[in-house]
Amino acid sequence: MWDKISPYVNTGKKLKIKGDKLIAILLQNRFQGTLFGHAAMGTDEIVFKDDQIYSSQSPSYYTFALQNALFSLASAAAETKATGRNGYEFLFEVVKGYPADMLQKMLEPYKTENITMKPEVAQFSFLREALEPYAGKQSFSVVSLFMEQIHTLYFLLLTEQAAVLKASAAEREYATEEEKRRAEEEKLQKDRATISMSEEWLDLDRYVKRAFKYESVFSLFSWKEGDDLGGAHKIYLGFVQKLHPDRIQNAPERLREKANELLAVINSVYPLLKDDELRAKMLALTKKYGNIRTKERYEELLQVDELIIRADALFKLGEAGKAYKIYVEMYGRTKVSWLLEKMIYAYYHNRRPEEDAAKGIRDGRRVTPEGKYMKLRDYIQRLRDFKSALPLEILYILAEVYEKEHNIVMLRKTLQEILVLYPGESKAIGWLKKVDDWYRNRQQQQKKEG
Repeated sequence: MWDKISPYVNTGKKLKIKGDKLIAILLQNRFQGTLFGHAAMGTDEIVFKDDQIYSSQSPSYYTFALQNALFSLASAAAETKATGRNGYEFLFEVVKGYPADMLQKMLEPYKTENITMKPEVAQFSFLREALEPYAGKQSFSVVSLFMEQIHTLYFLLLTEQAAVLKASAAEREYATEEEKRRAEEEKLQKDRATISMSEEWLDLDRYVKRAFKYESVFSLFSWKEGDDLGGAHKIYLGFVQKLHPDRIQNAPERLREKANELLAVINSVYPLLKDDELRAKMLALTKKYGNIRTKERYEELLQVDELIIRADALFKLGEAGKAYKIYVEMYGRTKVSWLLEKMIYAYYHNRRPEEDAAKGIRDGRRVTPEGKYMKLRDYIQRLRDFKSALPLEILYILAEVYEKEHNIVMLRKTLQEILVLYPGESKAIGWLKKVDDWYRNRQQQQKKEG
């Protein structure tokens, strides 16, 4: 670019170019002399000498004075009483006066790309704090500078101390998500600042946050089984009055959105409590599956309950494999311990792996008896996270698994656990005696062979 500028030196010819770009070029080529800016209000002089800039005007003056001006250059340094200042720092102060939205619009095409900086950037002490998070990185996403340090980004590209690199599709996707996250965070911070300055909005913010901590539809309206609905109805009316859209129309956007979201939840779940039949169903589902917080969860659990009834019917008809598949899916949606027990029973009674093994069927897609035993052990171990004392039938299934695996130590331990939890259990007593007799005979046989 300098080869297009140098012909204008000492000719008096006027050059049409962006003022900040011209200063950047002159600094990069260590120009010694005077730059004259010719505008409608008169002519300004900027002296360049030993990487310093001398001017009687402040950098902020040139933020707008350089706009639409024409320029001429002289190799002689004009006489000046101004104090010199690092040229790049002077230019950065000029850039800092630009409106951020103007620069963002200008640099919009680059925000999802990557950027790399020259090592020489380290010499700019005035940028050290802004660029500290990126120290040592060969390249990084433009979006972080675009969102937080737009003037620094523009300055680096203007002075060619940084270059934009084409990002991959995955990197662009990440940059887009990061921009959304930062914009949301910035919006949230602005709302918090607005809320903190208003007692009314501060009170509403606390009210909404407190309400959203409800555990269930019942706790939201402070209703317990056996109560009448009078108290719940008063609470409902209080919510509607406090969160009415007309009342909060001037609230900060984020707070208004959360308040509207809470009101939508309240209006959707209150009919479930108000209606006798729906309330009875919700109460029954809560006792089986745990707290219900939304209408969507209520409807989901209705469906879950119907499918479990179907699975129970299949299990009774001897279709343990089909029942097991339903139980597995429903357990994933509820995580209740009694459903895990049903999974264990159905999986145990599914004899397909043993039947395939007896027929000599080998298929990598089918479960082997060994795989079945391993999964049963895993399920039962998971059940222990819910229950310290396992049901008797589950313990017998575990004992059978250890017997099939010839794990005598764990078999004896499981039978002993049964007798601790269920004293006098005759099946466990007899089984343990057989195991002990077998173990004793084996030791005697080993002594004879030894």
